[in-house]
Amino acid sequence: FLLIFIISFFYGVLFLSENKMYLGFMNLAGLMPVQGPGNYFVTILLQCIFIFPIIFVSFRKYPNVTMFFCFILSFTYEAIAPHISILSNNSYLYKSCILRYIFAIVLGLWLLMGTGDLREIFKRKFLWFGLIISIFYIFVFSLWKYKIPFFATSWQPQIFLSFFFPLFVCLLGMMWLPLIRKGKIVNVFLSIGKSSYHIFLVQMMFSWG
Repeated sequence: FLLIFIISFFYGVLFLSENKMYLGFMNLAGLMPVQGPGNYFVTILLQCIFIFPIIFVSFRKYPNVTMFFCFILSFTYEAIAPHISILSNNSYLYKSCILRYIFAIVLGLWLLMGTGDLREIFKRKFLWFGLIISIFYIFVFSLWKYKIPFFATSWQPQIFLSFFFPLFVCLLGMMWLPLIRKGKIVNVFLSIGKSSYHIFLVQMMFSWG
């Protein structure tokens, strides 16, 4: 990240006008001097370094309470964000706030720490109830373009109501991908997967300017 950040700075100085660069407080939160698509993910990751240990300890002691509390946090954030000027007028701050994704984080903990046998998770009503809600939400509010009036409109398809769908996809991947026979082609994809964060940082450079 620091390497890409430095390259971003010198690219902006050498090739862009001053008004197309950002130098300020948000640089400390991961915002590049010259931004590219997905830059907000870096800011989320930096927040997660500090927030995740708290959620982890809380989930181990009080899993149900922690799950419910994180759901309420995500719901509350989406409900009040359109009414807070610093969030409604700055899309980067809105989409890079960890509160948008805190319910997804605790769902990941639920998936990994709930049981030693992943097949047992398929028997849990909580998964299927949430998956039905997510699929319904994705169809109605993404494909058919309906909007929930008291949530921010631009990022509605990716709010907490849709999080059970990627959870389900991850569960399937965790169960079936290890069963694929390893070979040279599979190992190439494994290497690419392990390098995905670095690939993400580099690909931002191709959209600068």
